[in-house]
Amino acid sequence: MEAIRIRPLRPDDMPQIAAMQQTRDDVDAAGAAKRAELMRWLAFHNPSARGEATYFVAETADGIIGYHGRMPLEFAIAGAVRRGYFVHDLYVTPPARKKGLGFKVTMLIAQAIE
Repeated sequence: MEAIRIRPLRPDDMPQIAAMQQTRDDVDAAGAAKRAELMRWLAFHNPSARGEATYFVAETADGIIGYHGRMPLEFAIAGAVRRGYFVHDLYVTPPARKKGLGFKVTMLIAQAIE
């Protein structure tokens, strides 16, 4: 498998992301457009993000092959407020599937943001 680079999603990635949404099995064209717009808001306008990246892309020399979204949250442990995240969106393009890439992307992103 060729080298995979992980980086934060950028606004100029959105046309490619919108096209990727149309390859989802569970979404029609209107749903794909709606998902892309929601993703844009979560990635670039979410006040809970506090300037942190909420989406990351996995790319090869051929372009973006997947993305991973994380939702920021705050929780309390023994009275201390902590920052945390949960995965809310993980997608790998059809040609890149069945190769363990979803797991690999998740692990690469975890390493990249530590």
